[in-house]
This record gives sequence, structure tokens and C-alpha cells, in this order.
Amino acid sequence: MQNMINITRRTRKSIRCKNNEGGFTFIELMIVAAIIAILAVLAVPVLQGLYREYRAPYFARDLARAVNTLQGAANTVATATPYTGVTTATLASALKDTAFSVSGAAATHSIQATGLAPQAVAVTGTPGANLVITVSKVHEKACMPMLTQMVRVAESIKVGTTPVKVAGAQPAIATLQSACAVPAGADIEYTIQ
Repeated sequence: MQNMINITRRTRKSIRCKNNEGGFTFIELMIVAAIIAILAVLAVPVLQGLYREYRAPYFARDLARAVNTLQGAANTVATATPYTGVTTATLASALKDTAFSVSGAAATHSIQATGLAPQAVAVTGTPGANLVITVSKVHEKACMPMLTQMVRVAESIKVGTTPVKVAGAQPAIATLQSACAVPAGADIEYTIQ
């Protein structure tokens, strides 16, 4: 009988040890889940910025092509004001089938500052001898690619109120970088002649 009791005790002991050896408690799993959630929340803005930075060259390339199309049409007009009559709708038409979203007479981009809806791309001012195109609220990570691609096409460029390229001169990289450091999004204005 004593032998039977000893076997039962050993069996219980081995069962207890096996139950405590592996696995995680619910609290441990919740702590790991909380840590993963915190890391995800911290990583999302960084990943969004990298995504917009990755996509920006495509938007800049397509905008440069649209500007070349508008310039080609302007060169066929024998007047001192070849861009007269160019509107946001004309620009939107030139941006069809590109990285830009075109709906009717409006074009928008999706490289906007974090937390904003897609932003407008528009012809501003009164086109005449010059054409001014404004790309609104560009994400700070997408700003530099948008500027460096368009330096060859635009005669002058302003980021917000800061001129980063003036006619006949090359921009300074430090000026470009400091002008792009706008977390709320930079408005980029390209002047084309």
C-alpha cells in the first residue's frame, strides 16, 4: 500500500512539474502584446514618411513630364504670354494616367504630410509669360525628392515663403534641406517660363 502511495505522489509531482515547465501566463502574453502595440504605434509615422519618400520621385517625374507637355504646347503659341489660359484643369489633364489622382478638373497627390487627406496640385496666379504650379502640404520626407527632380524643369522654386532656387542659379543643398523641415507639410511653388 505504501508503495502505491509513493507511486501516486511521484506521479503527481511529475504532472505538476510538466505543467509548470512550459508555456506563458496570460499576464506575460498581455505584456508582450502591449510592447508590440507600443512599437507599432511608434513605427507607423516613420514608415509613412519612408513610404512617401519612396513615392516622391514618381510624382516629381510625372509632374516634370506634365510641365514639359505644357511647355511644348506653349512653344507653339507665338506670343509673349504663352501660358495664358492654362488652368488647374489643363494641368489635371496633363497629369492623367500618372501617380497623381485626377478627378475632373482637379489633381491631388498622396505624398502629403501625416494626418492630412490627399492634397491639391494647382496652377496658381494668373498664367501668362510664366506658369506657377503649387503642390500643397508635401511630407517633409518627400520634399527633397520633389525639389531635386524639379530643379531642372522649374526656373525658380519656393518652399513656403523661402526661395530655394532663383532663375539662373543652382540651389544650395542646405537651403533645400532646411526649407523641407516642415512637419505640417511644405507648400512647394514651381515657376516655369
